[in-house]
Amino acid sequence: MNIYHNHHIIPGHAGGTDEPSNLIRLTIEEHAEAHKKLYEEHGRWQDRLAWKSLSGIINKSEAVYLSQVEGGKTQQRLNPTHSAGGKALWAKPGMRKHLSKKRKEQSANGKNPMQGKKQRRISCICCRKEWAINSYAVHINKM
Repeated sequence: MNIYHNHHIIPGHAGGTDEPSNLIRLTIEEHAEAHKKLYEEHGRWQDRLAWKSLSGIINKSEAVYLSQVEGGKTQQRLNPTHSAGGKALWAKPGMRKHLSKKRKEQSANGKNPMQGKKQRRISCICCRKEWAINSYAVHINKM
């Protein structure tokens, strides 16, 4: 028994609509292949993510994480003042020292928001190597 998906010929992230003329029924394998072709043709991260998740190359949690990472990059491109503001803040003389002192005070008072937190780790489904979350996106993008 085949499972079918409705595939947007022009994806929603590229301005496509839910009109019947923009939808086609595909099997999961055909749907993955369609997104692979769209990614190869247009280079959009959303199509790459859809292709890899539909074909089982990445699992759901990896897809969610990567969409958050890529979505964040998109937000920075749309509103570069956020990243520029952060860089300007850290560039201020004495800011690193001030924040370090503040974190030490929070730790001494037992109010450090990072106290007891562990860095999340995940395993790559391709090479089985374990990665910290923040470095995993770099690894996936090189694949």
